Amino acid sequence: MTRSGYTFIAPLLLLMFAAFNAPLVYMLGMGFWSKGGGFTTEHYAALTDAPVYLRVLAGTVRVSVVSTIANVALGYPLAYWMRSLGPKGQLVAVALVITPFWISVSNCGNGWQIRNATYNTESFYCYETVNGRL
Repeated sequence: MTRSGYTFIAPLLLLMFAAFNAPLVYMLGMGFWSKGGGFTTEHYAALTDAPVYLRVLAGTVRVSVVSTIANVALGYPLAYWMRSLGPKGQLVAVALVITPFWISVSNCGNGWQIRNATYNTESFYCYETVNGRL
């Protein structure tokens, strides 16, 4: 990247640090302070005392490791194959890769529409029944 290239990404990096990383660092740091204002590790020590937290953490790490390995094992060969395609083939391959994400977003949106329509209909029905209009 050229020297001028850094000037284009510098505002984005500053925004990302200010909006994402700084609050995370602040929250992590707050875990090391007691209500009296002194340094303590008792909050994090309490996590190791309860076995349920350790089981949840172990399960989370296990799922993240398995999904990372699966994504790398599937993603790199797929990307290597897609690189060898022509421009139109690459376009079709990218569309096929992105289609499951579109379907997921579409299903979530439709689910929320159905849920809200059902909820609003039921609440209207209950309102009318309570007020004796039906």
